[in-house]
Amino acid sequence: MGVASTSNLPKENVSHLDSAPLPEPGVLLQIRAGRIKKGALGGEITSAIYKQEHNGPIFCSATGVIGDEHASSRHGGTERAVHQYNPAHYPDWRAENPPEPDLYDIGAYGENLVTTNMSDDNVCIGDIYKLGQDVLLEVSEPRHPCFKLNSRFRWPRALKRTIRTGRAGWNMRVLKAGNICKGDTISLVKRPYPEWSVLNVQRVIRARNVSLHLLAECTRLPMTDLFLDIAKERLRSAPKTYTLVDAKMVAQRVRKLNFALKEPLVISNPAFEPYAFAQITFGQEP
Repeated sequence: MGVASTSNLPKENVSHLDSAPLPEPGVLLQIRAGRIKKGALGGEITSAIYKQEHNGPIFCSATGVIGDEHASSRHGGTERAVHQYNPAHYPDWRAENPPEPDLYDIGAYGENLVTTNMSDDNVCIGDIYKLGQDVLLEVSEPRHPCFKLNSRFRWPRALKRTIRTGRAGWNMRVLKAGNICKGDTISLVKRPYPEWSVLNVQRVIRARNVSLHLLAECTRLPMTDLFLDIAKERLRSAPKTYTLVDAKMVAQRVRKLNFALKEPLVISNPAFEPYAFAQITFGQEP
């Protein structure tokens, strides 16, 4: 099952993920970089979301496009060196009639790369892309948007709508540095996780119910620690079925019961936490 990238992410039950479509080679339309500016979003808010277009050639290092800065440690660095956003989302945003629709234009989300043919539903975690002659990029996570979007778009619902629609974009590591230039070709080199599109990761993390095997698989993706921690917490707190494997009398009227996960999963430290709730069914297994 798939969800169009322009729709709200439903509170669904997810038990299966389809493989994402393969993106055709695209063209680099814009390269954008910007410096940190105090008061960029009004008041004391410091941000580098306003980025200027560069035609290139410009060097893309392990920490991103030269000249690009980040005001928060939650952005940038080697794990989030480059941010990419699907330009086709901007007409969708304007169609929602935000207070100032003209603010929703290419570059508004602080993206570094603007290309054709790449979207949240056809770009997967772990994908490796070749950009230009030398640069190799690896998709590391869906973007985790912050409160500053409300100020950027002068709309109190901007952050909430970005999360609910899944129109957040994605971040990438730079595996091989080099020069990039407007007009360069970007093409998929390797796809090790074909079911785990950027959009599907968000579906799994935000769904009402998710099968345990998908949650366990999500915790093993080559994502940033932020998203791995979210996935691990969902797996830890998800309801699980256990079967009784051993019962021993340890005192009069006290019996020690040992349980094992019924599902064939490997979960680190799968113990009941203090004050955990459990429903025990007696009798033969149905």
